[in-house]
Amino acid sequence: MAGACPPSLSIAVANAGSLGACGALLMPPDAIKGWDACGRPDTTDLRVRAYPVASSPPVSAGTIVIAKRWHSYHLNWPAQIQTSR
Repeated sequence: MAGACPPSLSIAVANAGSLGACGALLMPPDAIKGWDACGRPDTTDLRVRAYPVASSPPVSAGTIVIAKRWHSYHLNWPAQIQTSR
C-alpha cells in the first residue's frame, strides 16, 4: 500500500522487483505498459541532473525531462539505455 511504509523501504522493495510504492494503481495502463517495455527500470542506475531553466543542455536519447518553473530535471538510466541498443 503506497504511503504506508517509509520511502527507504518502498525503494528497497521496488528495487527487489516488486511494484513497491510506484503508485501503479493510480497510473494509466499505457504508463504501466511503457514502464514494462523499458525493462521495468528501478532506482539502481538512475541518474538525476538538475539544470537552471535558462541553461538546460540538449536532451539525449532515453532521457526524461521534468520541467519546473526554475529548473529542469533530467532523468536517465545509462545501463538501461546501453542494454536496449
